[in-house]
Amino acid sequence: MSHPLSNPSSPADRQNKKAEAALRVLIDRVVDSLSGTCGAQLGDRLRFLCDEWKEEEPTSPPSVASLSNLVAFLEMHLEMRCPDVALTPDGNFRAEWHDTDDRHLAVTFLPAGDVRFVVFATVPTDGDRVDRVSGTTTHPRLMTVVEPFAVTRWTHA
Repeated sequence: MSHPLSNPSSPADRQNKKAEAALRVLIDRVVDSLSGTCGAQLGDRLRFLCDEWKEEEPTSPPSVASLSNLVAFLEMHLEMRCPDVALTPDGNFRAEWHDTDDRHLAVTFLPAGDVRFVVFATVPTDGDRVDRVSGTTTHPRLMTVVEPFAVTRWTHA
């Protein structure tokens, strides 16, 4: 019995090709939307992740909806530094910004528009203390939710 993706006319193969085309469109949008080297570097990284996910079995294919939410977030926040991006085992995209071990923002973009985030941030009034906070919100509200942790001091260029 042949694998469903080995038949070029199978519904699974057609769906896979549509998803790959949608991912390419979104990646091109990243390159066009983000200025300078960030757009090019991020585009290269996203292409790599979308091409290589099959090597990391068992994983789900890259989520078009997750990437769409990441792109929308980055377009809303053009002033942010270029993030490190990874693909989670369930096919969602994760963006991370680091300044030091004590300053870290990681965001997983979920397909329905929500994000899961974790913040490590030095407390401004107590330089030795690091708060570690995680939660779920929508990508449009994320920067408002993490504002008390002054993440813009190290996530923005």
